Formats: sequence, C-alpha cells, structure tokens
Amino acid sequence: MFHIVNLKSGMNDINALINIDNNDKNYVLPFINTRGELKNDYLFKNFLLEWGEYPFLVDTSLIAPDMYDKYNQVNGLLDHSNAFQRKYDFYEKILQVNPNLIPVISILPTSTMRDNVHFLFKLQNRQYKKIAIRVTDLSENSINNLFTLLASSSDPNSILVLYDIGSIVDKNINTIQIELSNILQSLSNLYSGLNVSVISTSFPSQKTPNRDVWEEIPNLDLPLYFNLKSSFPGINLIYGDYGATNPTSPMEYIPGMQIIPCVTYYDNYHWYQMKTGNSHEFNKFVDLANCLVSESFYHGNNFSWGDSQIYQIANKIINNGNSGTWNGIRINQHITSIARMT
Repeated sequence: MFHIVNLKSGMNDINALINIDNNDKNYVLPFINTRGELKNDYLFKNFLLEWGEYPFLVDTSLIAPDMYDKYNQVNGLLDHSNAFQRKYDFYEKILQVNPNLIPVISILPTSTMRDNVHFLFKLQNRQYKKIAIRVTDLSENSINNLFTLLASSSDPNSILVLYDIGSIVDKNINTIQIELSNILQSLSNLYSGLNVSVISTSFPSQKTPNRDVWEEIPNLDLPLYFNLKSSFPGINLIYGDYGATNPTSPMEYIPGMQIIPCVTYYDNYHWYQMKTGNSHEFNKFVDLANCLVSESFYHGNNFSWGDSQIYQIANKIINNGNSGTWNGIRINQHITSIARMT
C-alpha cells in the first residue's frame, strides 16, 4: 500500500528510512520535517545521499518548538518575504544533491494568500513533477488559501494536497471523519482524481505505565483512512501517518529524565509495547528483543531491516542499542508493514 510517512530530520528517523528495502521504497513517500542543529544535518549528510531515485517531501517542522529552532531560522524556512524566496533557495540546494524532491507549500497563519500563490508560481516555473500543499487546520482562512492555490495551478493533477492533522490520540474519530468529509466532498466535486492525503497518528505520546507485559494499542489511522477512501472514490486518497511516532512526544533529553527500556512492534492494526528494567538499563533491550522474537506477531528476522536488528540484538550479534536506536527500528518495521499491506 502506498504510504506517506511524516518524520523529522533526526538521526534515527532518517536511519529508519534509508534502510527500507529498495522494492518497498516504491510504496513509501517520506515527508521530512526539518529541525535540529546545523552541525548534525541528517537531511543533507545522510538522507539525500542515500535515499536513492525515489520521490520525497521536505518542509519545516510545524510543531512547536521545532518551528523556530536554529536550523529553520538560519535557513529561513518560515520567512515569507519575497514569496518565500529563502525557502525556494533551500529547495534549490536540495535539488543539487537529489532531484527527486516534491516541494511543499505550507499554509501558515503568518503568510498571506498572495505569498502562497506567488510561491506556487515560482515552483511551477522550476517544473517540479509534483508540488504539495500542506494544510494543518480546517479554518476558513486555510481552506480559502487551499482552493485559491488549486485554482491558480496550471495543472491541478500535479498537486498533492496534504491534510496534516497530527495526533488523534484521545480524539473522537467520528467527529474527525465528519470534519474531513466536508472538505473532501468539495475537492471531489471540483477536482476529480486529485491526489490527497490525510496524515494522522494514533501512536501514543507516552509509554505504557506497566512493566513486563505486552500492551496492545490499536492503530486508528488505518480505519480512518479506509472509511474516508470508500466514501470519496472521486479523489485519489493516499494513506499517511507519522511512522509509529507522535509529534507531541518529548524530543529532547532533559538531565534527570527517566529513560526506561521500551520496545514497540506493529502487526495487524495494532502496536505491541513493553518496557522493563530501570532508567538507563539499556542492557535490558536484549531481554526485550528476545521477548519479541518469541511472539507470534513477530514477522521474522528477514522481514525488514528493523526485524533483522531485533534478531541480532536478541542473539547479541550487535550491541543492544538505546532508546533512540529502537525508535529507528520501530519506525522501519512499521513502514515496511504498511508498504506490504494488500
């Protein structure tokens, strides 16, 4: 199944992506959200060089405080002066390394409709194969911006509309579906065959409070997608999620923060999560890896790079890793599972 996966430009997210099997990359469209320090530019130093000849999206992370961190400020990715000229220049820099970029116009509260339309014209003059428009809310201003951009496009079929609704944990799925249905109906009526993706995550922002037992967490993003897809056959609705991450989870380590070994594994519309041991007892990841490979939901050590890493850690072939390492393992295994859905 084709899958737009919304991730950040951190080491483990990028590592999860570049280790996807090449055949599976045909079904995965990475959406890289920039953040972090300039010295650790995993986008340019790793992803662009190693992703290969497959399309990808890049935009600034719109999650606070990522938006205003050093990387995005120095590169001017939120600067809407001269119709986002600095963001245009950033995309030109990416093209010099990897020409498979799909640029993104994010409809921001700080930018005007004129800014966005002129940015679209700039990108269309560059003759990108596709251009994405990212909407993060369903306010009247955002919807008006979206329809103006679609009407201004010389080729709506080259546009990919992204409804990035973020975390839906503890939210009413029926309410979300009704809100999205109104806009999807309008798009279906006006732009038959338009490429649209609803990007959400029901992955928990907090780890399970229990130890040494598997917690079964339902994936609500897939049922939401299938319900919407069956309701609007007039548009090409593409599945999107956050690759077994949640944007509201804490990203930065704070001294004194407890980091208890925890693993998560995806299978058949559910994540299985277990933690054990005490803070920073990373050797416990060996025990957790052995628990995983003995479970019926484990896909086998040759299923994905992530599964191979789990098997090798369980058998002490490689180091047990840390929480960041296992984030990459979890993301890779999840993406591979979605790509191979039939």
